[in-house]
Amino acid sequence: MDFRKSIIKPAILVFVMALYLVAGFYPIHPLPEFANGAVLQENNVLRFPSAGIAYTQRAPEWLADAIAGSAVDILLDVQPTLINQTGPARILTVSENTGFRNITVGQQADDLIVRLRRSEATFNGTPAFIVANLFAEPDRHTVHINVKPGILAISVDGTKRLTAALPDHAFDTWARDYRLALGNEITFDRPWLGVIRQALVTVNGNRVDYLGPGELDIPATYYLKQKPGAAHKIPFYMDDYSLAVLQDWVVNFFGFIPLGFLFVVFYPGWSNVRRVAIICLGISLVIEATQVFLPWRHPAAEDVILNTLGGGAGAWVGIKYWKATRRQPVAGY
Repeated sequence: MDFRKSIIKPAILVFVMALYLVAGFYPIHPLPEFANGAVLQENNVLRFPSAGIAYTQRAPEWLADAIAGSAVDILLDVQPTLINQTGPARILTVSENTGFRNITVGQQADDLIVRLRRSEATFNGTPAFIVANLFAEPDRHTVHINVKPGILAISVDGTKRLTAALPDHAFDTWARDYRLALGNEITFDRPWLGVIRQALVTVNGNRVDYLGPGELDIPATYYLKQKPGAAHKIPFYMDDYSLAVLQDWVVNFFGFIPLGFLFVVFYPGWSNVRRVAIICLGISLVIEATQVFLPWRHPAAEDVILNTLGGGAGAWVGIKYWKATRRQPVAGY
C-alpha cells in the first residue's frame, strides 16, 4: 500500500477532530471588566453608590454545618438608596448565578425578598418569601433571618414579620461550593444600591462578621470569570429556557453527526455506533473540561450528551448508507 495514501484518511480525521476541539472554544470573548462601585469604609460600613460587589474567594466554611443542620442565622443592617430596585437586587447571596442559589436576600421593587432553596422548591429558591413594602421609604432596617429545621422566621427592626414552615431537611439540596456575595450576584448583573452596616452569619454558635477585616474581596475592577467546576449540575435543567438555548442544543447534536458519519465512511469495517459514540464522547469531554478554564465559555453536561448522541446518530446514518450502497460490509451496531 502506498504510504501517502495510507495516511490520508487518519490525517483527515485528526484534522477534523482538531477543528471540533477548536470550535468548542469559540466564540472567544474578552473578559468583561466592570468598575466595582463597592466601598468599604474604615468604620466597616459597606456602601454601594453604584453597581459593585463584595465577595468571598471560596465557599464559606460554615456552609457544610448549615447543610448538615438545616439551620442558619443571618443579621443584616441595611439602608437602600432607591426604593424601587429589581432583579431582585442582591443584598446578600450564597449562589452560583441568577438561576442557582442556596439563599438570597434581596430587594424587588420596595419588597424584601428571601429566596431559599429547599427540598420541594426549585434550585432558584422560588417561590420566594416576601416582606411587602419594607423599602417603601429609604429608611435603615435591621433584618434578621433565622432558619431552623422546619421553620423560617424573618424579623425586621425587632418585630417578627413572617414565619413559614419548611421541610425538616430543607438544606439537603444545597450546594457546598457556592460563594457569598454582598451587593450583587456573582455574575454582576443584579446590583443593589445602598448601605450595609452589618452582615453577620451564625451557624452552630459560630459567627462570621462579613464586614470585618479580610472576610471579603472588593477589587477595584471585577472580572466576570467562571470558577473551575462551575457548570450546570443537572443536564437540560435551567431556570430560564429560550430560543438561544434550543439553538445551542440543536447545534451540539447535529454538529457531531458529520464526524460520526465520517468515521463509518473511512473505516466501514471497523466502525459501529457504540465505538463512534465513545470516540465522540471522549472528544466532547476534552472540549467541556477545557471550557472549565476558559472564562468566556460555560461547560454543560447536556453538551456532552448531545455531542455523543449526535456522533452515534452520524455513525448510524453512515452504516445505513453503506448497507444501501452495498460497497463493503460494516461493523454494525
